[in-house]
Amino acid sequence: MQSSINNQGEIKMNDRQKLIKLIEDYLHKQITVKNFTDHYTLFFHLEMDDDGSMAGEEKEQFRELADIADRYSPYEGELIKYKSVYFSEEDVYRTAKKVYETLVDF
Repeated sequence: MQSSINNQGEIKMNDRQKLIKLIEDYLHKQITVKNFTDHYTLFFHLEMDDDGSMAGEEKEQFRELADIADRYSPYEGELIKYKSVYFSEEDVYRTAKKVYETLVDF
């Protein structure tokens, strides 16, 4: 699964590489949890074109993270009142780390 270079000399990443890069940026604190969840869910649900770069099992791992990121809330009151609905920053981080460690060779 390699990147390719387009006519403008820019590196073109496949869907898997884009999601991994986004997770890496978040885990290395390059972006905030809010930016991560917004960009991850937008890309996963609307921009992915199923380019064949992911096996079914990998896609399920990414989907699990999308489900958590979709329901991220920074508001403690919501997290307490609606425990089964919303997820905290800790939940997002833990799931992102699990997915990353499962899908990326160290």
